[in-house]
This record gives sequence, C-alpha cells and structure tokens, in this order.
Amino acid sequence: MRSPALLLSFVLAACGGHDAPTLEPDAGNDPRPDAEPPPPPPPPPVVRPSNGGKLEETGLVVAPPNGTFSTTTDCVSPSVLGNCKPVDQAGGPALCVCRADRMTIGSLTVTGDRALVLLAWDEIIVGGRLDVGGAVGRSGPGAAATYPTTATSLTGGAGGSYGSRGGNTGAMPFGDVALVPLAGGMTGQAGCNSVAGGGGGGAVQLTAGSAITVTGSILAGGGGGAGGSSTGTCLGGAGGGSGGGILIEAPSVTVTGTVAANGGGGGGGGSNDHGGGFSGGNAGASAGSGGAGNDGHGCALAGFTFGGDGGFGASAASAATTGQASDTVSGCLGGATITGEGGGGGGLGRIRVNTEAGCQCGGTFSPAPSIGTVEIR
Repeated sequence: MRSPALLLSFVLAACGGHDAPTLEPDAGNDPRPDAEPPPPPPPPPVVRPSNGGKLEETGLVVAPPNGTFSTTTDCVSPSVLGNCKPVDQAGGPALCVCRADRMTIGSLTVTGDRALVLLAWDEIIVGGRLDVGGAVGRSGPGAAATYPTTATSLTGGAGGSYGSRGGNTGAMPFGDVALVPLAGGMTGQAGCNSVAGGGGGGAVQLTAGSAITVTGSILAGGGGGAGGSSTGTCLGGAGGGSGGGILIEAPSVTVTGTVAANGGGGGGGGSNDHGGGFSGGNAGASAGSGGAGNDGHGCALAGFTFGGDGGFGASAASAATTGQASDTVSGCLGGATITGEGGGGGGLGRIRVNTEAGCQCGGTFSPAPSIGTVEIR
C-alpha cells in the first residue's frame, strides 16, 4: 500500500509538476480606495457693480430713511443707509459706498461732496423721493465740473452742460453714457459780483443682486441760477446747473414712478435799481423755469426798461434755452437805468439702466435712459 505522501507526489507529477493555484481573495473584501468626492457646486451668479466694488451679504435691512444724508459727514458704518465708507474712484469724484442686504428708501435728500453708491445683496425699493439734485450756489453730491470763469458786466451766465449743452452758449457736453466713472453734472456759470450759478445735479448709483423697483422718484436736477445784482453794472443773471447722473442696475428693473435729471433755470437779469429774480430752482421732474428779469425802471419820458428773463432748463421735451437780452434807457433824471441779461438754462443730465430681463419702464424718464446689460459673474 502506497503512503499518502507518495500519492500526493504522483498527483502533482500528473498535473505537470505545477504548484497548486493560489486562491483569489474574496472580491467583497477587496480594500479599494474611497471614491473622489464630487466637486463643490459653483457659487451662485452675482451681479458685478459698475464703477468697482462688489455685492456682499451684510445681514442688514435698511428701513425707509427720511430727512437728509451727507456723503461727506454721514458716510460711516453703521448709518441709516447701511454700512457706508468713502472710496476713491479713478477718473471721477470720490464715492460714498453703502451696503445692505435689502434697502427701502423713503424721502431722502442727499448732499455732500461724494457721489452716492447703494449696493444691495438682494433688492432696492424706492418708494419715496431720493433727491441728489443741486440748488442755487450748491451742487449735488458728486457733481463733476464748474465754470472756470464768471460772466462779465451785463451778460447772463451760461447754463451748465453735461448730457446736453446749457443755454447762453454753454460748454460742450461731456461724460460717458454708461456713467463709468460715476459723475454728476456741471454748475451754471456765475455772474460777476458773486452772483451764484445753479449747482450741478449730483450722481447716484443703485445696484442690486435681484431687483430694483421705483414707485416713487429718483431726482438729480440742476439748481437754479441766482438773479442779477442791483449794484453797479454787474447785473446779468447766473446760469442754471445741468442735471446730474443716475445709474440703475439689477437683473430685474421696474420703474412706475419718475427718474429725472433735468436742467435748472437761469437767473433773471437785474437792474441798477433792483436785483433780478432767482430761477425756478431745482428742476426736479420738470424743466426748471427761468427767473424773471427786473422790469419797469426808468421814466415815462424815455421809456421803461426790462431785464432779461432767465432761460429754461432742459428736459426730455426741450433743450435748454438762452436767457433773454435786456435793454437800457438813459436820460432819466440826468442818469441812465441799466438792466442785465438773463442766465442760460442748464443742460440735461444722464440716466443709465443696466438689466438682464429688460427694463419694465412704464414710468417717467427725463432724459430717456440709455440701456445696457447688467454684468453677472
């Protein structure tokens, strides 16, 4: 009888002498490396504001602020307009940039040196009156230009120019239709003897991540020019200021209210008996009316004088007009009664709307806005 060891040797020899096959490990127990985790989802698209900066979540909700806000003294964090800070702007006036998640604006008049930028992570609602306009002798926030000279003698000052030319042969229009850099308008030319021109309308930018709705008004009108003096021969009225700049951008923009950047009226010409009339002041949503020239001086023998009325500021319906000429009458009581010309009306400002879905613009615009596409990244 063969031994078991001998039988095993015989079996191995019969199989060609190969070693016994090695059993594969159980596939269910195969230690494989973990699968790669899926890549994180891309960040949601975010609106990129014009003129630099970015939208940021702040956790702040701005309730309807009313009264006044100065971009010079109130540009701090926190403020009634959220977290605000001064920012320099290349090629344009300095900015006051205010951030919140949502903003609802009441009736707010904005003054100061810096243009105003409102950045909302979600939405902005303007239900009241947001006014960055100029006034006689005071420009709105971020107004960009002044006349380097004053009018002389009986001549009325030229109206400020921006999107269109001011009356009395104002300067040529300037600036960018896209409002990059963000800038306001131009003051009206002052008359001699410190007769103040109307301030240029200021500049405001509203940028929101989802929507902007305007049921109230956004105004950047030019200020009215002062009336001519009653002293000596420095009697011409000053020019009205031009409208300023308004930039609105969001994926969805709805305007059922008013957005206007009209010119201010020119001041009326004075006489050497009485000063001329101020213009109609801030143009607001309508054309700024010119101030009345001073009339009715002189004497019956030689006739009575009239001072030139100031020109009207520009609006969507009409260009700025030239101030009226005036006349003089001599021979009354051995002297002469002299009157001055009216100042020119201010030119239009600029309005820009950048959106994604198209502007739902059933409200009133003056001037008509230029339309662009909001940048989303």
